[in-house]
Amino acid sequence: MKERTIVQNILKFLNGLDECYARKIFSSNFTANLPDIFCCFRGRAVILEVKRPGQKLTKLQDVELRRWLDAGGSASRVDCVEDVKAIIREITEDQEADDDILRLHLGLSYDLGYGIIK
Repeated sequence: MKERTIVQNILKFLNGLDECYARKIFSSNFTANLPDIFCCFRGRAVILEVKRPGQKLTKLQDVELRRWLDAGGSASRVDCVEDVKAIIREITEDQEADDDILRLHLGLSYDLGYGIIK
């Protein structure tokens, strides 16, 4: 499968999610080392470098993804929609765990954004 097709499938998946916006960054002389997809999911930056299965990141791509990780975003090399689904699942689980901690800390009985706790 061509990288372009993988990117299109990932964008279709991401932009079909609630609270998600994703864009492909087209390559030029000025954007050569930028990742392929920039996304915001539930307020969190998700940066994706898309490769065909078996292809590795270049050194500059690796450095760029590490910078996003160091800044607190989610940054990954992906080669299919399933990789992206795993990232989204992890972010969702982290946010739900953070909501649980906040509720316990504040003594809230209302589930933040998800309804009333029974």
